[in-house]
Amino acid sequence: MLSVEEIRQRIAELTRGAGGDPALALAAAQQESGFDPTAVGDAGHSRGLFQEHNRGAGAGLSDAERSDVAGSTRRFLERVQRVIASGFRGTPGEIAAAAQRPADPKAYARAVDALYARYSSEGTGIGGGPVSTPQGDCPPGFVRRNGVCVIAITQRPTPGALPGETPGASSAVQSGRSTGATLDFGIPNPFDPLAAAIDRFRGQVGSGTREIAVAGTVLLIAGVLAYGGVRSVLD
Repeated sequence: MLSVEEIRQRIAELTRGAGGDPALALAAAQQESGFDPTAVGDAGHSRGLFQEHNRGAGAGLSDAERSDVAGSTRRFLERVQRVIASGFRGTPGEIAAAAQRPADPKAYARAVDALYARYSSEGTGIGGGPVSTPQGDCPPGFVRRNGVCVIAITQRPTPGALPGETPGASSAVQSGRSTGATLDFGIPNPFDPLAAAIDRFRGQVGSGTREIAVAGTVLLIAGVLAYGGVRSVLD
């Protein structure tokens, strides 16, 4: 039976060897099982360091396989990599929550983030100071910091965003609305050519002749309205 210290060392070594972030793996393992590879949860359905569910991440695996330190750590790292490869970005805790799918993702993410901060400040998280990783580039979604591949936190995801959604997108884009030359559902905005013409006119006259720009804008709008009125009469 491995001690907690030995399990933490093993997780860190396996994660570094795979080019992953040791602090994230350690934080998730502590949150999931307290570093107990024999831990059982969810009324017997979840087992191991990362609590692999027999109807989810642990489907088709035996109890022994889910309780194996090396195997469960590698599978956790694979799930994290899939989340990052999907385009999802967020805090380490949010990434772990997307990989582990806990019942309360927000509370889980907060807890893992707190543990992650602790392990990151300790280097390996096991009192060994800064660690080194094999030479070479870090996997996509990771950056090298102090010789370690760590999660690249570029922007927080939109609240409620899941893997596959556009991270960091505005609520307008997420709901199917967009800005610029289209209205809802991609219908061209008929006012955009007018707006572009006005912008070009303003740029040509310069900032020192604001009054001329305003007058020109008014005349342009009046001309468009007059043209529309004549067309309606002729039609």
